[in-house]
Amino acid sequence: MNSGPWWKRFRLPLAGLAAGYVGLALLAPFLAGSLLYHPRLGSYRAVAGLRKIPWGRDGDLAMLYLPNPAAHFTLWSSTERPTR
Repeated sequence: MNSGPWWKRFRLPLAGLAAGYVGLALLAPFLAGSLLYHPRLGSYRAVAGLRKIPWGRDGDLAMLYLPNPAAHFTLWSSTERPTR
């Protein structure tokens, strides 16, 4: 009981998958904003224990020490380079 070439049996499901893919591709730019993760905006309030180190004429470097007896190292980081 052969119903013709093999590709005729898969023609309709493949067309449905292709139409769904094209539909999602067309809707993606409109849905992307609501589907992506948007973190809350940070605040500029100083937390308890925050110290400021003068950083040239550009401003200050904020420092917060969190004691951890199990830590072997202390990490210093900055997001900006000092100007010269």
